[in-house]
Amino acid sequence: MTEEEFLSEMQDILDCDNTLNMDLELNTIDGWDSLAYVAFLAAMSDYTDKKIPASDVRGASTIRELYQLVQE
Repeated sequence: MTEEEFLSEMQDILDCDNTLNMDLELNTIDGWDSLAYVAFLAAMSDYTDKKIPASDVRGASTIRELYQLVQE
C-alpha cells in the first residue's frame, strides 16, 4: 500500500473531507475516536496478513506511525 492509498483509506475511515498528511497528529483529528480506531483495525486487516496489535495502534501519535504499523 502506498502512502497515497493509505491516506485515501484514512479519509474514508475518518469520514473526513479535509486533506490528510502523514505527519498529522491523531489527537488533532476530530474523527479519530473509538469507532475510527476499530474501523482502522478492520480495514488494515484486509491489507496485511498479520494482526496489528491494538496496543500499537493506541501508541501511535501520527498518521505516519499508523502507516508504519501496516508496513511492518
